[in-house]
Amino acid sequence: AADVAQILTGAGISRLLVMDLHSPQIQGFFPTSVLVEHLSAVSLAASYFAEQGLHDAVVVSPDAGGVARAKEFRATLQSVGRSLGSIAQQSSDQGFAMFFKQRSGASKIERMDLAGSVRDQDV
Repeated sequence: AADVAQILTGAGISRLLVMDLHSPQIQGFFPTSVLVEHLSAVSLAASYFAEQGLHDAVVVSPDAGGVARAKEFRATLQSVGRSLGSIAQQSSDQGFAMFFKQRSGASKIERMDLAGSVRDQDV
């Protein structure tokens, strides 16, 4: 990310529009002279899935780093779904699962375990 920021800055950009960054800290790689605007598609995506008539919806985080984004998505999905009457209220321990990855080296996943239940759920 730092290399991309340097390349873009070197090309003379003064403003950058980004969407759903993996990590908001990426904005910090750009100098203060570059305005970085971070947009999110969470509400748009949540509205789409809420309209699909999901029952027993489960949001799954692909790894520990995605937990905060997945929980934000789940909360937005539940909020939008309740307003549409399409998703029932779930307690805080329902509707969420995540993968734990055990790595044997850089970019090499040796094992993945799922924490949470997705059986008979809309994932």
